[in-house]
Amino acid sequence: MKSVIDCFISFVSEEQVRATVENLRKSEKVGKIYLIGTGVEPTIALKDCVSLHVNLIRSTSTIHIIAEHSDAPFTLIYTKYTTLDLGPFSLERMINIAEDTGAGMLYADHYHVVEGKQENAPVIDYQQ
Repeated sequence: MKSVIDCFISFVSEEQVRATVENLRKSEKVGKIYLIGTGVEPTIALKDCVSLHVNLIRSTSTIHIIAEHSDAPFTLIYTKYTTLDLGPFSLERMINIAEDTGAGMLYADHYHVVEGKQENAPVIDYQQ
């Protein structure tokens, strides 16, 4: 399977991103993983990731930096600081939907885990 997604993950510390990087590496669809942050650089434990320094995580200039660095057909941007735990085949499903619909951007419902219990956090429906 060919890697088709470059991933951009908000970075504060290794402890904060380690599980997310491990989860992403489980998918053959994931190509490069970039750690975007405003502070410290990751150490050798995350050497297979590329570190990008930005002024603000949520800014137009950061989107420009992401666009300059992503050369895969698809780009995943995760701006939260909690662990991204993907469901089974979720990346593959997102790719299929993007290809089938020609959508320029996709997002999905997500869940909160509170005291070990999963709670729905659905997003609003949207159509252009």
